Amino acid sequence: MRWPTNVSTAALIVLFLGRFVQAAGPGLINAGFDAQDASGGDVFAGAGWLGFNYGFVTQSVPAHSAPNTLRAYGPYYAFGASGASQGDFPASPGQVWNASAWARIDSSDPMNPANMAQVVLRFLPSVNFDPGVLSPPITTATLPLNTWQKFSALGVAPPGTTGVRIELLHVQLSASAANGSIFFDDASLGMVPEPASVVLAVFGGIGCFGLARRRSN
Repeated sequence: MRWPTNVSTAALIVLFLGRFVQAAGPGLINAGFDAQDASGGDVFAGAGWLGFNYGFVTQSVPAHSAPNTLRAYGPYYAFGASGASQGDFPASPGQVWNASAWARIDSSDPMNPANMAQVVLRFLPSVNFDPGVLSPPITTATLPLNTWQKFSALGVAPPGTTGVRIELLHVQLSASAANGSIFFDDASLGMVPEPASVVLAVFGGIGCFGLARRRSN
């Protein structure tokens, strides 16, 4: 069998490598918040997630992937946060990790412009009130109303790291800015392959396709 002349080896290698450059495992439990029944109203976040303060699973807005989303608001005091976290997965110093989630500000309960939300990548143990690795701020200025948009936090595990966690937060920056919610869906947490692994994948891809071409001739 001969490879079609209109498909280059380079293109085939790009397709091959696409499987390697994405973040790998560990795989979140209930990443889309759909394991709980919220058809009768909001329920406190659980089923793999640790909800805190005002972090609820809801069906009150159109989900990124149906039926549920995470809703976070409050917690009705300045510089406090509400939301949900998952993790304590094993991690080692020098590893590159990525945490991400889709976020939405909905017109039914728009987030107060004075507040913000964030996806946080936290390496453990966390000491001295370390804020973690933060995604770009999610605010009414960065996220259009009624639109799902993906936000990510990418970081390198520092010396002493033994674990990793993802946190999805609504942060209230002023005691008077108590209204409004942020919605999250389809979260992910994974380790990004190191550059050496990508290089090996490149040469492996070239070798595989070269061997296949020789056998076809």
